[in-house]
Amino acid sequence: LKAQTELASLIQKGIGLEQDRITTEAMLNRTLGRSGEEGFGEIGEIKSDIPDWSYSQVWPVAKDNNPDLLMEERKVEMNQAELQFAKADLLPDFMVRGMYKDMENTPDDFWALMVGVTLPFAPWSAGNYGNKVKENRLYVGKAQAGYSAMENMVSAELRSALSKISAEKQLIAIYENTLIPQAEQTLGSTLAAYRSGKTDFLMTLDGYRMQLMAHEDYEMAVMEYMSAQAGLEKAVGLGIPELAKKLSNPVQEKKP
Repeated sequence: LKAQTELASLIQKGIGLEQDRITTEAMLNRTLGRSGEEGFGEIGEIKSDIPDWSYSQVWPVAKDNNPDLLMEERKVEMNQAELQFAKADLLPDFMVRGMYKDMENTPDDFWALMVGVTLPFAPWSAGNYGNKVKENRLYVGKAQAGYSAMENMVSAELRSALSKISAEKQLIAIYENTLIPQAEQTLGSTLAAYRSGKTDFLMTLDGYRMQLMAHEDYEMAVMEYMSAQAGLEKAVGLGIPELAKKLSNPVQEKKP
């Protein structure tokens, strides 16, 4: 009865996992813009090796490539340009023009010189232009504050991703080198003892459960590890290969 109950539990779990697979495939197809009938086949090992980068190594690359930071930086530049234009509106326009007039059949040819100054505002409306400059300064300050807030958020995301990668990498190593081998050895010895009549079926079943749990926990750790990699790529704005290339060949590009 215990064996039949365990088998029924595994069948039920298998049905649920199959349903999760179908749902996940449908979500991936929708994200990729593919028809729902297209499958993915057998998916092999997904765990990749991420170098042990430090925050100080990765942060400069993130500042130069994170799309959210670049967007906020462009907002600052746009508002600064608008501020310069607003200041230029306060400057008067000067005009100098020279002219030579040839009076035909007369000796009265002459030169003329014209100098003019155009004020962009009347004395009674000068305050309006000053207010425009103040308004644009406020916009510049707002954009700079937005950039600082985004910088802090990206920095926190980067620290979290690097910390999670380090922790999950250690956890994966523990499962690979210690927990899974020990669980398999325990199951092997329990099976040998069961075959020789030195232990009962329930002990063998517990050994199998421990081995299965170790493998499942290992896969969860791999999933968390790859999720942390996605978080790192999002924070940096580059994939792992591109990031590795930049860190191995740090060429600083000067901004105009």
